[in-house]
Amino acid sequence: MSIALPRAPGFGAPLQTDAYYASVNQIVATLRGRATQRTICAHLNALNILTPTGLTWNVVRLTNYLQSTAYTVAAKSLPN
Repeated sequence: MSIALPRAPGFGAPLQTDAYYASVNQIVATLRGRATQRTICAHLNALNILTPTGLTWNVVRLTNYLQSTAYTVAAKSLPN
């Protein structure tokens, strides 16, 4: 009997789907400038949206996410 283990993404590959990043980026972009980072984290956690690595959101993780290409590339494509 063999057990199929989920494949880890390749080196440098996204950890989540494009839909995941689009959802998180939209929520963050909507709340950014109107709410504190702590409030944004609480909102994401209340929606049961985990970080790309599967952890709950906190200010440090949100800051790292905002500085990552997952957010910065997508943020340029969002309408103002």
